[in-house]
This record gives sequence, structure tokens and C-alpha cells, in this order.
Amino acid sequence: MRRAPRPKQNGDSNAIILDWTISGRRYTLSPPGKWNNSDDVDRAAKLGEKIYEDYKTGNFDDTLKKYLTPEQIKSQCTPDIRFKNGVWRVYLTHEGQKLDWVAMSEQAKKLAAQIEQDCVNGCVDSSGQKYLGNEVRARAEESDRKWLEKQYAEATQFRASLELYEEFVSFKNDELQYSSSGSYRTLLNRLKSLPMCDTSKASDLEEMLKTNFPYNAELAKKYLNEARDLRRVKPLEDKAKKNLATCFTAFGNWLVEKKGYSQNPYRGLEIKINKKSLKKKTFDTEEIQRIIAYFTEKIPFYANFADFRFRVGMRSGELAALKWADIDWKNAQILVHDSLSQHAS
Repeated sequence: MRRAPRPKQNGDSNAIILDWTISGRRYTLSPPGKWNNSDDVDRAAKLGEKIYEDYKTGNFDDTLKKYLTPEQIKSQCTPDIRFKNGVWRVYLTHEGQKLDWVAMSEQAKKLAAQIEQDCVNGCVDSSGQKYLGNEVRARAEESDRKWLEKQYAEATQFRASLELYEEFVSFKNDELQYSSSGSYRTLLNRLKSLPMCDTSKASDLEEMLKTNFPYNAELAKKYLNEARDLRRVKPLEDKAKKNLATCFTAFGNWLVEKKGYSQNPYRGLEIKINKKSLKKKTFDTEEIQRIIAYFTEKIPFYANFADFRFRVGMRSGELAALKWADIDWKNAQILVHDSLSQHAS
């Protein structure tokens, strides 16, 4: 540390920030006040000089509490109360540690107040023994056990989901043209590669849950966000994620319609994507002319086919199924009645 840290604007906000490095460790502090207030900036500069002076004299407080206002200390010491897994929990980040305690509903606020006061006074019991009675601890353990058993029951119920999904893909193959059901088959091949443990032999509930079929919206979203391309080189593109998410949702609708499920397990599955990435790239006029010229010179038999395809914009399967009778010469129209693919029967 060669000089006192100087006040800076914190990004695009109007807040002030001080940052510096000591022995390879980076410190950041947000003094109270606004960047557009010169008095607040001057106070922040004096605080930076104080920090530098403490560093030179060996009095630097690496917890930074020494440089916080009472209001800031109290704000950092305010626990967060949440209801999770059937019990009330009190959360606090203290000296870089994420701590949490369990409390009965009527005691949660009282416990939070006690922890906050201990934090302000610098005497938080990180072990939690000071704040937990035997009754509360027993209830917390029972709650966690019941929650895990519920997850296990769901996992076991949907363990057969891969077989169900295979049945669903067969249904889609019969309902749609083979080329139109490609996304469903792609997802099936991906899901078949997932590690699957034998539920009848698994004794560790937590271990079971690690290798589960993505049987609900939360797991499906996690799977899609972590999935990589078929060569496992890079993450899936946004368009591929969106297509596979649609497959999951359609599978859930089929479970409701055909298998009597009370609700779609993938309801609410949404993948946030960059809309710019979905913009299709098309050939410009010069590129089209070069492609047709190549066909004319190298593969003249297909030159008219390539030219025709660029002009009408039909799909490959629709072009392959086209007959002379499908052309209405009088009205200059092409009537699309069918589509063919190499897998068609």
C-alpha cells in the first residue's frame, strides 16, 4: 500500500467507494454519502487517509469495523429471517462466514434481535450453541429429515421418467412428421446419457438426488443451463436451450393429458435468452448469386433446383415432395400438400 486510497464513483451508481490492496489482499469499503456531494467525497478522502495512517503505524483493522459508522455496523449486523423446510431460520453473514440458526416461529424475531445485538457488540457465537436449545435443534433435524424424504419420494416417483419420455417421443413421432419431432429425439438422447443410480440399492438419500432425471422445472432449468453441445466443447446456444425447454413443457402437458398427472411438473420453466442470438443469419444477394453460379458451373443438374429454392423459400422436405400437379400455372402459385424426409415410411 503506497498511498491512501482515494474516493471513486461506484460504477454507474451515485455511491462512493474506497478500494486498496495490502499484502495481496483486496479491501473494499463504501463510505456513507453520495458521489455528487463534495462534502461526502471530502469525508471519504479523510477516511482513506485514516486507513493509510493506521497501515503505516500497524493499527490497521482488517475487519474494517473500525472504519464503519454505527449505522453501517448495525446494518451489517441485521439478520435475515426466512421460513425454510418447515422451520424458521435466522441468517447472518459475519466476518466472511455465512451463519444460520433455527428457531421456533414465536422465537425467531427475539433470536434475531439477540444475534444482532451480539454482532454490534462483537461477541457473536459462530458455533450457534448459545442460541439453540435442545428442543429447537431436534425440531430442525426432524424438519430436514422430512424434507429430504419428500425429495426422495419425488425422485423415486419420477425415476421412471426416462421410460415415460421415450413413450412420449414415440407418440410425437406418430403425431408429427419425423423431421418435425427432431428436438424431442435430441433431448431423449441427451437424457439417456445422464447418470442414473439404482433406487432399490441406494441407501444414501442425498446421493440418490445427485443423479436424478430432471423431473421438475427447477431441475430442468439447471440441466439446460449446465448442458454442453454434443461434442461437450461449449455450452448450449440460447436457441437450443429454448427448443429443449419447449420439449420439457410439452412432455409435462402430455403427462397431464395422457397419464393423469394433476399438473405439469415443468410448469413455469423459462430460459432467459439474448434475443439478438435468435436472429437468423440469411444470405445476402451477392452470396446467393455466388452459390447459384457455383451450382451452374460445378453441378448444373441441380442449378435450377438451387435457384428455385432461394426464390420460393420452401423447406427441403416440401421441395422433395413437390409434383407438377402442385403448381397452379394460371395463378402463379405453388400448393404445398406434403413433406418428405429420408426417414419417411
